[in-house]
Amino acid sequence: AGPIVVDGTIDTKEWDETAVARAMPLVQDVGEDQAARVSRRNLTYAPTPIPPPADPAKTFRVADFASQTAADPADDGPAIRAALAAAIQACPGAVVLFEPRIYHLGLRTEHRAHIVLEGISDLAIDGRGATLSITPPNTFIQVDHCERVILRGLVCDYDRPVHTQGRIQAVDLDGGSFDVAIQDGYAFSPAYNERYGPCRVEAWGTVMDPLERHSKWGMGDHIFLESFEPVEARPGVCRAVPQERYRGQLAAIQPGDRFAINVVHPWPGDVPRLGAEHNLTVSHCRDCVFEELTFYGGQLMNS
Repeated sequence: AGPIVVDGTIDTKEWDETAVARAMPLVQDVGEDQAARVSRRNLTYAPTPIPPPADPAKTFRVADFASQTAADPADDGPAIRAALAAAIQACPGAVVLFEPRIYHLGLRTEHRAHIVLEGISDLAIDGRGATLSITPPNTFIQVDHCERVILRGLVCDYDRPVHTQGRIQAVDLDGGSFDVAIQDGYAFSPAYNERYGPCRVEAWGTVMDPLERHSKWGMGDHIFLESFEPVEARPGVCRAVPQERYRGQLAAIQPGDRFAINVVHPWPGDVPRLGAEHNLTVSHCRDCVFEELTFYGGQLMNS
């Protein structure tokens, strides 16, 4: 284990290099990718603990609230929010303490984010390496008009891919389109559709190098689409039609290149979309600290 470089940034924590190498879904087949989705939650470093408050009564362990909010034992969201609510009442100087395990958070409909802090001062959230596993279209954290809030040591992941990807099978220069064979386990593949139901793609995607984890050299870093639809009688194959101003890039696309694009998961019924769509939203805050947070995936370009 040793320092690694991710997107040009040197991370000096001691990570498991094998796990990191496997956590590259645009390179591996679905079997390797699913293994990566497990292994990446077990990185070998431990986040720096937040010092406990001088008053032990101001430490609020999420585990202590599980029995009070056990309407759905598979959903850890209510216990997390109950611990936060109790800590906020005890501020200033309260600490919310997680355990280093996976917390499964069910779909939340009253707000887009699972952790919402508004107008809070002098609160610390100590993740201790815990993983929050959520269902899109929910997001993770929103912090508004807060002061002296510390948030440290959380790993944030989705319970399913929030993008789809596949190999380009054919390019139709005359028709202005290209066909993508969707990788099994991703949106628009038969297995994904059967398990999770329908979704739609974002407005733009990226053509990737056939072998390496970067966009294809010689092309723009994005292609805006008019449509991305399943091809009739060809399960797991979708046809992408670029917008007119992007069709000049079709000449550089070759069968075997890869294509990736974010997907948008629908809200159930007529649910109000309170909150921003990004993994972590911070606005109108002062003297707040966000550190040792890890996010896997994002639902939008600015996530």
